[in-house]
Amino acid sequence: MADNSGIPSKQMKIWIANRRAQIKKQTIREENARLRIENEMLREENREMSLMQRKKVCGLCVLKAENARLRAEFERLQAIAAMRQNIANPKEELGSSSSAFQTPAPSSATGSQPDPGPGAYVPKDEPPSM
Repeated sequence: MADNSGIPSKQMKIWIANRRAQIKKQTIREENARLRIENEMLREENREMSLMQRKKVCGLCVLKAENARLRAEFERLQAIAAMRQNIANPKEELGSSSSAFQTPAPSSATGSQPDPGPGAYVPKDEPPSM
């Protein structure tokens, strides 16, 4: 090639080496740009998947939360029913005058509850738990 162009062969070798280096740099720049775009797309996809994963709630968790809410509602309604029953039967609640000012006995070490007194609502069986 150097013979046909009239350029000394040493200069031609340098020119070819420089051209190869330029092409290699350009290829690396193009590859880096392509990889940056692909990386950004993967980051965005990862963000979206993370958001979806945070929003996702298992069915069992939903059922447990609903069960806890219903249990709290049941206990609230039990308390209202007990209050209304005591209001409807005030004579039973008062009993004798000496018992009206007594404090309930502390519960024993076995964990039993003190006697709620006459007229108080006491459930016979606990509701089935889920």
